[in-house]
Amino acid sequence: MGVLKTSKEVIIHAHFYQPQREDPWSGVIYDDTTKPFYTSYNDIIIDECYGPISLKKIKFLDEFISVYSKLSFNFGPTLLNFIEENYPKLYQAIIEADIISSKIYKNPSAIAQAYNHAILPLSNIQRKKLYISWGIENFEKHFKRKPLGMWLSETACDEETLDCLIEKGIKFTILSPSQAFKIRNTKTGEEKLISNFEDLDTSVSYLWKSKNFKGEIKIFFYNKNISEKMNIELSNPEKYFLRIKTTFDERKTKQHLIIASDGENYGHHIKNGNKYLIKLIELIEKDKKIKMNNLNTALEDETDWEVEIISPSSWSCPHGVGRWSDECGCRINSSNKYQKWRKTLRSAVNNAIKKIDDKFLYETSGVFTKPFEVLEKYITTYESKSPHSLLSFIEKNSIKTLTQDEIKKIAKLLCSEVEISFAETSCAWFFDDVLNIETIYSIKRLLRALQLSQTDYKEILKEIKNEKSNYNYDVFKKIEELEKLLKSDKIAAAEIAIFDYLDFINPFYKNDFHPKILKKENDTYTIKTTHIKTLEENTHILKITQEKNNLIIRIKTNEIDDDILLLDDLSYIVKQTIKILISDKESDKPLKNFLYYVSKSSFSNKDILEIEKELKKLLEMYNYNYIPYLREIVLLIIKTIPQTDLYDILEKKDIKIIWKRGI
Repeated sequence: MGVLKTSKEVIIHAHFYQPQREDPWSGVIYDDTTKPFYTSYNDIIIDECYGPISLKKIKFLDEFISVYSKLSFNFGPTLLNFIEENYPKLYQAIIEADIISSKIYKNPSAIAQAYNHAILPLSNIQRKKLYISWGIENFEKHFKRKPLGMWLSETACDEETLDCLIEKGIKFTILSPSQAFKIRNTKTGEEKLISNFEDLDTSVSYLWKSKNFKGEIKIFFYNKNISEKMNIELSNPEKYFLRIKTTFDERKTKQHLIIASDGENYGHHIKNGNKYLIKLIELIEKDKKIKMNNLNTALEDETDWEVEIISPSSWSCPHGVGRWSDECGCRINSSNKYQKWRKTLRSAVNNAIKKIDDKFLYETSGVFTKPFEVLEKYITTYESKSPHSLLSFIEKNSIKTLTQDEIKKIAKLLCSEVEISFAETSCAWFFDDVLNIETIYSIKRLLRALQLSQTDYKEILKEIKNEKSNYNYDVFKKIEELEKLLKSDKIAAAEIAIFDYLDFINPFYKNDFHPKILKKENDTYTIKTTHIKTLEENTHILKITQEKNNLIIRIKTNEIDDDILLLDDLSYIVKQTIKILISDKESDKPLKNFLYYVSKSSFSNKDILEIEKELKKLLEMYNYNYIPYLREIVLLIIKTIPQTDLYDILEKKDIKIIWKRGI
């Protein structure tokens, strides 16, 4: 008898995701990071993880390729949008890796992700379809093909979610083995209840068949033990690979081992994780009995098994999906006893969704034939940040000619639907406190969505204001502070007026409110702001006075009272820039002169070379951490002059922004 030939496949799936960090009014990221050179946690994670694994370090045929090409992977839509806009070289590497992977395996490696990282079992069916559709739309925009698979946030799933995936053409998803309830062999009729995740054979795929219509979807269950050991053992690739090898069953002719991993493992959670991953892949590929594969290719393998899932369930909550809706017992720190705020927040978001959906349907029923089908197509327009695309989208989908006021109303209602979707982002509930940074992001989105739909926010926020913090913070006061963000258009107007007052042209203005100076007289400005996503327009009258080393901005709100804005009301970057521009300190002069030079620059090749020369001096002599705008100038130079030796200076300071270099 011949030797039985076995097929052993390792599939490493990486889930790359960052929560949406942009301020919902201005579109600007105002993270308060622990590294002042960085104004966004996205930038930190890109420098530590997503950038390094894009380097071409793995030999394939006659060329070197990046780790991305060897992985099965998904990118959160908003993260990939951020990378496309801010890191063109990295974005190109990701798209290229997907193309190259189809040469390594039979099919390319990327799969889609539900759009806003919502816990889909907690969303109504209309929202489930919406978030899945938006994820597909975003995937097709970037990868120019239809996705075969979709990653579900926290692998949270129920039967209705699977029905929606099937309806939208998704062929497979990935779940934790702890989510399986019962399996059945279609050939033998054998049935087995899964009482413990170790009872499930994760080396084969399973079919889930809809109970509501004729349709099915394949489910891959990742190996829970091996996946969880990565956090501890990846730093010792030889040991980790030995664990992988001993997991395979020598009695089986064909089997796969799926490792589900957080993309942040590769450099952020695990220092030098990108290097360990490369070493692990090299060890796998040297072993003649094991090969690598991706999920899109493994999809073609036949299976004799069907599965029923625990509905609802997720990988990170043993109580189903209680972590995102109630005080189920899940928390990061056991000393943070109070978790009832989760139910309060979920109730507030659900209440807001109902009100916003009702208003959207009522206001658009005579404008769109099928309002929610139009909403499913809207996401690419929202992401484009183009008033022209917005106008074209509304006109194309309208069944009647609209007035200018009607167009603005529809634009705000469409935008409110995206904003309230971000309020459902799972991170808001995952951690331990109502004032955790991710929860604050959710409340901001909730507030913005209610404002856009002209829904009374005070009643909906009332219960959240009365909640408790595990850290004895004043929740009521914090939510009151967030309500001030409703004046964001005034802040944008103040920013443009101050810089004009200081004769400074801000070359890095990033704000969804586009201000225009209509009139200025004796330090009094009339400024119109237009929001590029909603077409909101407002006119503001501001007067600027300088008192010592501070500027005070008075904004007229009515005939009697003025709003007063101080520098502290502005964003960190703008505030620090203004402080330098109005400073009389001798030590601030080099940076002050440099900023004014950049402001007046035409950014010709000659100007860029001069800026580069002066910036080198500043980086060597000055505490560059003081003002993050220097990062923007550095990025501009790296993008414009690919061969600049600024990179050497930044490497000494552990700043790895080469990922933006070159297109």
